[in-house]
Amino acid sequence: MTAKERKVVIAEKIKDESALREEMQAVTADPEAEYMGPAKSGGKWFRNHKTGALYRVDKGEEGYEVKETRKDEVTNVHKKRTRGDGPTRNELMETAKAKKIANFRVMNKEELAEVVKPGTVASRIKEIQETAVKRWKSGWKS
Repeated sequence: MTAKERKVVIAEKIKDESALREEMQAVTADPEAEYMGPAKSGGKWFRNHKTGALYRVDKGEEGYEVKETRKDEVTNVHKKRTRGDGPTRNELMETAKAKKIANFRVMNKEELAEVVKPGTVASRIKEIQETAVKRWKSGWKS
């Protein structure tokens, strides 16, 4: 098989998969549903990772139809981080750097959040810095 023939086969496969995906999303009435794998019954499993909804789709008399729907618990481990969860550690480090706070790289996220908070007094910032440096240096014992 030549490279050109391979490209044609791959393009057809992608076209078939996208058509199947669109058809399944229309059947499940869930545009976020993604293909998970084959079902033992011969159908296919689709899942919406945001809501945890799980669909088993089988071929019926008049085309594909949803045979089973499950609602899984979505744990915090599987949730994607959203912008509303607060600043990231990197954003906090940039803020600490802009405020010229020393040793910000060895602080954890909670310490950084407290240090960059507007109402934090200088003595508390120094205390947090000393604690973070002490913790960091303790890892260098041999």
